[in-house]
Amino acid sequence: MPGMSLYTSNRLEALAAKLAAVLRRPGDPLKPDVIIVQSRGMERWLSLALARENGIVANCRFPFPNAFIEDIFHHLFGFDAQNSPFERDALTFRILRQLPSLAARHAAFNELRDYLQADPKGLKRFQLAAEVADLLDQYQIFRPGMLMDWEANSLSKTADAYRWQPTLWRQLTREVQATHRAALWQELIRGHRPEENAGAMLPERVSLFGVSYLPPYYLQILQALAKDMAVDIYQLNPCQEFWSDIASEREMGRMRRRLPEADRPTDLDALHLETGNRLLASMGAHGREFHTLMAAIDCPVEECFETVVPETLLQAVQHDLLHLTDPGVPGSVTNEPALQAAMHDASIQIHACHGPMREIEVLRDQLLGLLEAHPDIEPRDILVMTPDIERYAPYIQAVFGAPVDEGLYLPFTIADRSLENASPLVEGFNRLLDLRDGRFSRSQILALLEFEPLRRKFGISAADLAAITDMVDRVGIRWGLDGAEKARWELPAEDANTWRHGLDRLVLGYTLKGTSDRLFQHLLPDDNVQANQAAVIGRLSDLIEALAQFSQTLDTPRAPAQWHQRLVGALQTFFERDERFEYDFQVLERILGQFHRSSAAGAFDDPVDLVVVRVYLKRHLSQSRFRGGFIAGGLTFGALLPMRSIPAEIVCLVGLNHDLFPRLDRPRSFDLMAQEPRLGDRSRRSDDRYLFLEALISARRCLYISYCGFDLHDNSHRPPSVLVSELCDYLQDGYGF
Repeated sequence: MPGMSLYTSNRLEALAAKLAAVLRRPGDPLKPDVIIVQSRGMERWLSLALARENGIVANCRFPFPNAFIEDIFHHLFGFDAQNSPFERDALTFRILRQLPSLAARHAAFNELRDYLQADPKGLKRFQLAAEVADLLDQYQIFRPGMLMDWEANSLSKTADAYRWQPTLWRQLTREVQATHRAALWQELIRGHRPEENAGAMLPERVSLFGVSYLPPYYLQILQALAKDMAVDIYQLNPCQEFWSDIASEREMGRMRRRLPEADRPTDLDALHLETGNRLLASMGAHGREFHTLMAAIDCPVEECFETVVPETLLQAVQHDLLHLTDPGVPGSVTNEPALQAAMHDASIQIHACHGPMREIEVLRDQLLGLLEAHPDIEPRDILVMTPDIERYAPYIQAVFGAPVDEGLYLPFTIADRSLENASPLVEGFNRLLDLRDGRFSRSQILALLEFEPLRRKFGISAADLAAITDMVDRVGIRWGLDGAEKARWELPAEDANTWRHGLDRLVLGYTLKGTSDRLFQHLLPDDNVQANQAAVIGRLSDLIEALAQFSQTLDTPRAPAQWHQRLVGALQTFFERDERFEYDFQVLERILGQFHRSSAAGAFDDPVDLVVVRVYLKRHLSQSRFRGGFIAGGLTFGALLPMRSIPAEIVCLVGLNHDLFPRLDRPRSFDLMAQEPRLGDRSRRSDDRYLFLEALISARRCLYISYCGFDLHDNSHRPPSVLVSELCDYLQDGYGF
């Protein structure tokens, strides 16, 4: 039955049970159930939860919100998101092509024209185009109405100060006969349908699970679609009371300062605002905004709240959040049973450590203690998250991957690492591109040989690498291909200590015997070459020759299509392809292919320098995730990301330093959204504050927090995250800690 419904609970398990009951209803078995999630971790957890409830989970799709909306646009309007000229990468190349002419013709672009001066390699121009394209892509989600006003030549006061943005957008929309997401949003919310039977092209039901935030863009589209299909929203809510009107003391102070000075009350209580629970008021701003947006939608609400029995300190805090109480407020009723229990439990732990390595060591020891104290908890019931997974991943691998006692080994997986930092193939490919700016130094080439896919391609084993290192040191190879290479660096064109000179000495050492006291063609043969090393020397020579030829092609600017052909060819030339690195190969080929297709979609075929290609690769590789199991049967390490309110018996938050979490918002200077904020706008800082609150209510037995609280050098104190400090103050005022 069409319509929108809201299910809300403080327990994700209760929402999963409710969804499982809905999926058990009879329906068309050939039509997949569409369940929108906001992270792959949530998809994994929900699949397991539904399988436990129903015995099986099958024929379910788990798209992200943006992918689902694009699919709806495709079915209703024929929108092709992948090949759209308003797709972010295609938009980048279109802006890259338009910038020079627009900057020359329009005075509004004077500031950009000044910025683009002295840019011989085109790097600043590409980076600016990428930033503007990303901003316009966000405008399509967060300011679709503003873009439609620009097309109608209507400007706001803020946009008038940045007239180059409306001018650029109008130019981009005029040059192609294609629509964009903002226009489709407008068509959909106005009720326009291209066909009479548009409802038949939509799924019967769509469920949004674990949602804590959605921009108005998505809510408005879902509200419009609810006229033709059922839309169920399963929302995690930390509080069963009405808490949209509560405010923190900081927000009250901000409201007080906005009043005329003569009308400002001396006491914040005179503002007649409620604090409710200070943690909820301080950290729940993002959730309050979403509640306000949902309150504007007239839909039935089913509450599935579960009462928390406050037997531990953690449960006492969750009980306070659920009932909107604060034991630290004068006159409030103190929860004596919880207070007595809290004196003896370890349900909330906060550890200050000397550096990240020590954090992970303490974490391991404490987890072993918790597993011993709670025999029913298994490693798969533990979730560890950190704001900087790339920084902590090597320490995690060192501490958990090599236990002193095998009997204390904890199975674990590290999720959310970027392919750029976790893939040996990608690292080797980046090292290969470094040859353009390098000097063919000994360390540079030997570092390349450390990568197994490259070694295997040239038939060099790990044992051969040790022999090659010894031979390179013996013949005195330091840097440079030959004397001509040295001349490029304005040095004498001498072959001594180059790869060419060293390899010639090794070959002569194999072919000439007993010549340690005699030169041949001004070369001194290496008399220590063994008879069985001839093949190794030949393979090393083949590698150096291939690297020399490839590096010479990197200096010349090329069109994107030529770079695509050249770099894909380098992948095939220098790296062995097998099942272990197949995924990495596919991601690299996909990104290189996307570079080619996006430039073609943007009608951009100007030659670009390699540095532009590398910036593009770095941007996309950092967004591509390495294969890592989230909830894969053991202890899970992952990034502390918004929308990851996955429940676990033990939730650990590591690395909550004052300078890492919550993350700061650094909007662009020309971002119109930051200059005119609206309800529902994204804020990284608000996201992180609400994420901490969700982690607090998602822990079942223990919430473990650690941070670098002492300097490694002088033992001076370092403060934790402000969120940790607020939690400490709450525990001190309310429970006597």
